[in-house]
Amino acid sequence: SNSSKDSPFGDDDSDGVPSDAVLQSMVRETTEDFTKAIDTNDFSEIYENASTDFQSTYTQEQMKDVFKTFVTQKRVVMPILNKAAGMSPTFSPTPSIRTENGLSILVINGQYATKPVPVNFEYEYVKRGGEWKMLKLIVKLT
Repeated sequence: SNSSKDSPFGDDDSDGVPSDAVLQSMVRETTEDFTKAIDTNDFSEIYENASTDFQSTYTQEQMKDVFKTFVTQKRVVMPILNKAAGMSPTFSPTPSIRTENGLSILVINGQYATKPVPVNFEYEYVKRGGEWKMLKLIVKLT
């Protein structure tokens, strides 16, 4: 970021939530990484991009296990995820920061209005080394 402030929170917004453009790009990147993982059944890239907090909680195998239904239903799931990639998500509620164990955690929930079913996501990010890193990843097609 080109923030001149050297604050631990990085952003100029008083509540620490990044701009809409940054939020959109974070969600797009996480969703693309997820889509690629489902398509290839290879979770190494999304896992490596995650926060150390996520990595110390889950193994790559556990992550694969959680999403195995997506992989087995790839024929149905992939067209929907690919559609989402070209869309802008709607955030609901408004992205916010919560504090847990003294850490600022960015909560971004929302959906892509894909057909026949929307892609609902719940993503959380924690700031590590000045960058937001994935902490939580929930994706539902409902």
